[in-house]
Amino acid sequence: MLRIRKNGQSLTEYAILLIVVMGALIVGGVYLKRAIQGRWKASVEDLGDQYDSTNTTTNILYTMEQNSQTRITVQQGAGQFWTNRYDDSSSVERQDGSMKVFGY
Repeated sequence: MLRIRKNGQSLTEYAILLIVVMGALIVGGVYLKRAIQGRWKASVEDLGDQYDSTNTTTNILYTMEQNSQTRITVQQGAGQFWTNRYDDSSSVERQDGSMKVFGY
């Protein structure tokens, strides 16, 4: 009877199995990394446009209101007249516009 030694064959089978498992982990890691990066990109895009100090559009609305009134009173006494004048006015000033800022 011939006895065939299988010690070397078992070692080779374990090495091949280890290489296959390591290869699967490496390939799976690449796909996992790409999936995580894709989720991050989608999350950042969902945030929308962010403030950029070199490219900004600003809307300006300026309103100033003033009120005033004029009253004149005349007083007579001892052959003299005194006139008192009180001025009040009312005005509204509005400025509306926009400003675009570009930077380099």
